Amino acid sequence: MTPDALMKLQLAEADKNTDPVARAIARSVCFRRMNKPDDALKELQSAQQINPKDNNVKMQLFTLYVQLKQWDKAEALLPALSTANSDQASGNLLRYRLAMARGDYDSAQNYARTLTQSMSEFGQSWSLLGQVQQKTGAFQDAVRSYLNALQKQSDSVDALRGLIECYYALN
Repeated sequence: MTPDALMKLQLAEADKNTDPVARAIARSVCFRRMNKPDDALKELQSAQQINPKDNNVKMQLFTLYVQLKQWDKAEALLPALSTANSDQASGNLLRYRLAMARGDYDSAQNYARTLTQSMSEFGQSWSLLGQVQQKTGAFQDAVRSYLNALQKQSDSVDALRGLIECYYALN
């Protein structure tokens, strides 16, 4: 099955959903994967008109706005998403994603450090710190962060990939 055929099949499945908001979200995800951001945005705007307070719609809009580099629109969603704790990290994970996408590595590192302090038991917190350290060329620090991530979650593909990339960069 070709990727296009698979996407058409997923769109057909999404169309079967009787919940108009869930259907619009599913369709928008398909359109994003098909690299049709305008269609994805139309679906999400339609869902937002139906239920303006739906945090799943806001999360999908945030993701799309980051992808489209519409920083102001993504940032405008942060207060509501943070209040709702949509990322399960008091908004810090979303702020990290936005900062990384913008290339604001100082802010991203601050958010990642906050995550490692408030959620140190999760490997993802340490992987995120490793990613920003790696991006800024602090490979030794990134190695330590990735090793911490692997201690928390030994099957973390992101941590393993980052660790390998850092070892290559150091040699």
